[in-house]
Amino acid sequence: MEGIITFATFAAVMAVIVGFIAVLSKTSIGQAVVEQIRGQAGHDGTTQARLDGMEEEMARLRAQLSETQERVDFAERLLAQVREAKQLGPGT
Repeated sequence: MEGIITFATFAAVMAVIVGFIAVLSKTSIGQAVVEQIRGQAGHDGTTQARLDGMEEEMARLRAQLSETQERVDFAERLLAQVREAKQLGPGT
């Protein structure tokens, strides 16, 4: 009789575990876990599209930063010329 109770307990525990896994696999967290197990995490089209968009945005921001740096350099040169002109005085 003891062997039947052990088997019944084992079967009940396994049923609960399988049921839990089935319910978990329907949630977004469960699907992420399944993708990780399969080795497909981060390789879907949506993620790639987001990555491409971020790379384009990064290139655009770099171009803007470069242009801003050029403007700052130009402004610094103009300020230096004004300072030199003031130091030399009028008519020099």
